[in-house]
Amino acid sequence: MLKPYMIRTRVKPMPKQKLTNAFIKSLPAPNSAQVLYRDTATLGLALRVTKAGAKTFVFGYSLLGRERRMRIGTFPDWSTDAARTEARDLRVKVDKGIDPLDELNDARQAPTVRDLWEMYESDHLPSVSEAYRKEQIKYWERFVIPVLGKKRLCDLKSRDIDTLHAHISKSARVMANRVIASLRKALNVGKRNDWVTINVAQGARSNSEHGRERYLSDDELVRFVTAVAAMKNRIAANALTLLLLTGARRSEVFGAKWSEFDLQAMRWIKPADRMKTRMQTTVPLSASAVELLQQMKKVSKSDFLFPSKAGGAINDINKPWKWLMEQTGLADFRIHDLRHTHASILISQGQPLEVIGRLLGHSQPQTTARYAHLMEDPLRRAISGVDDKLAQAAPKNQLS
Repeated sequence: MLKPYMIRTRVKPMPKQKLTNAFIKSLPAPNSAQVLYRDTATLGLALRVTKAGAKTFVFGYSLLGRERRMRIGTFPDWSTDAARTEARDLRVKVDKGIDPLDELNDARQAPTVRDLWEMYESDHLPSVSEAYRKEQIKYWERFVIPVLGKKRLCDLKSRDIDTLHAHISKSARVMANRVIASLRKALNVGKRNDWVTINVAQGARSNSEHGRERYLSDDELVRFVTAVAAMKNRIAANALTLLLLTGARRSEVFGAKWSEFDLQAMRWIKPADRMKTRMQTTVPLSASAVELLQQMKKVSKSDFLFPSKAGGAINDINKPWKWLMEQTGLADFRIHDLRHTHASILISQGQPLEVIGRLLGHSQPQTTARYAHLMEDPLRRAISGVDDKLAQAAPKNQLS
C-alpha cells in the first residue's frame, strides 16, 4: 500500500509574503530547520525551503477538522503562476468537500492492467484446462503486459484496445482477436469486482477469420499412415495414430492417463479438468483404437499413455512431426488437422453433424457446422441412389 502523500516534516513558519519568481530566487537556504513562506495572494499556497536549498510549492487546507498539506511541485519547474493556479483548483475541490490528498492517494493506488492480470490469473485460470491456461499466459506476457501493464484501469480507453489490436494484427491477425477476447474477459471479471465501471474492450475491432478446413485426401491419408508405421519414435507414432482414430484434441491425447480408459467397455472417459469445455465427456472407442491401446498398455510403465523422460506427459512431438512432414511431402498440415481429417471421414460415411459433434466433444452446434460443406459428397451419392432406383423401376426412356 502506498503511504499518504502528505508533508509531515515540521517546518518553521515565516512571515506571510506574496510569492513571486524573483522573491523565490533570492531566498537563501535556511541554517537549520525547513521554513515555510505562506502566500498572501492565494489561500493555502505556500513555499517550503529546505536546508539543502530545495524549494517546493505546497498546498495547505483544513477539511472535516483535519489540517493537511500536500506537495504541488518544485521551483523553478513550477512557476509561481502555475503553482497559484493549481492551488486555486485544489481550493475549489476543498470547498466542495473533496479531499484532494485522499483523491491523489486513491489514484496512486488505483489497480493497473497488470493488477487485473494477476487477479484474473489467480481467480479465473485455475478453473480452465492446462492448455487454455498456457495460451492465456502467452497472450498477456507477450502482448498485453508489455504495452498496457502499467496503465491504470481507470485511465484505460477504447482506443488503447484498438491500438493494441492493430499492433498485433500486423503479424498475427487471428491471434489479435484472441488477445483482445482474453482482455475483454478479464475486464468483465474486473467489472464484477468493481475495479472498472465499463468494459472498454466491449465492441473492440475484430479481424475477419476464415475457418481452416485442411484435411487429408485419400491419397494423402495412405502416405501419412504408411509413414507413421515407419517412424522410429513409437511414442510419437502411437500418439498420432490415436489422434487420427479418435479425433481428439492434441492436449487430450498427449496428457491422457490409463485411468481414463475402460478398454473392456471400449470407451474413453475424458475428465473435466483436461477438457476445453470443462465438462467430463465419455466417447466410444473403435476396435482399432482399443487394439492400439491394449498393445501400448502391455509395455507401459507409467500412469500416462505418452510419458516424457521427466516422468510427466509429453508436451509436443515437434521433431518426429517435422520428419513425418518431410517423408510425406504434406504441405500446410498441422497436427490439429488430424481432427479435421477424422471429422471428414465420419462425414464421408454419412454420419450426421450431431453425432460428429458429440464424438469430437463440441459444446456448440455451430462449431460442428463448419464441416457441413463436406457433406455434399455423401448427399450426392444418396441422391444418385434415387436415380438408380427409379431407372430400374421405370420403362426404358420414360425418365429421359
